[in-house]
Amino acid sequence: MEDREGFNDGLSKIWARIRRNDRRRKRIRILAGGVLFLAAAILVPYVLSTRNDRREMRSHSFDHVLLEQVVAVLREEYGVRVDVSNDQLLGCPFTGTFYGTNMAVDLIRSLAEALDLKVEVAANGGYRLSGGGCAK
Repeated sequence: MEDREGFNDGLSKIWARIRRNDRRRKRIRILAGGVLFLAAAILVPYVLSTRNDRREMRSHSFDHVLLEQVVAVLREEYGVRVDVSNDQLLGCPFTGTFYGTNMAVDLIRSLAEALDLKVEVAANGGYRLSGGGCAK
């Protein structure tokens, strides 16, 4: 009888160890799944955004080009409407190079600064350049 109790006790210990190991494996799987999900949630948007930024980055070089032509590039490349307060501004020459530009507003602000113009956001969603004339 004692042998049988010892056998059952040993068997109970084995089953308890198996259940404990199963619970431990399950916790590890859940933890690993959580870590993988968190890593994917952080990395996937980052990878997608940097890929899009690289694809969208544009460079532009202008050498004694009239403002009218620069405005045309903004309209064609970025789909942005740029108006001027007076038509004389369209004859202002511009020389400059923009590297890695993916936002039209960056180019417009730099352009306005170089030509001593003011930038306003227009009601139509575009921009309006105004000022006294071409920078000397």
